[in-house]
Amino acid sequence: MYKQVLVAFDLAHTEHGLDILKRGQQLCDSDGQLTMIYVGEEIPGYMEYAIPQDVIDESLEDARTELKKIATSNNVEANVVVLRGRPHVKILECAKDLKADLILVASHSPGIQDFLIGSTAARVVRHSQCTVLVDRS
Repeated sequence: MYKQVLVAFDLAHTEHGLDILKRGQQLCDSDGQLTMIYVGEEIPGYMEYAIPQDVIDESLEDARTELKKIATSNNVEANVVVLRGRPHVKILECAKDLKADLILVASHSPGIQDFLIGSTAARVVRHSQCTVLVDRS
């Protein structure tokens, strides 16, 4: 079992995220800590000036509220972290800050674009300093 479990949650794929969240809960020690992380995509610099900061802040707060609702409605006790940036970078930074000993991440079947640029899951696996469980269900 694990003491610090980090579950990377994609709000665009809630059903799959819920599966790995429940798996994370099962793998977490009774005195361990489960954390859900959602990373909103980075806004390109050439567009950032056109989007008011309060709109960005509101979207992050909406994501935080949605994650808390998902956890609560499924009887999962978890901390919620919502960030903006490159997903694999923020997931790895959060794992390091938490001293996570397990990261759970969902993955789709790889397409040709993943072999050329790599998926978030592949990048997390490649650079993680702790165990990573990739779920393809």
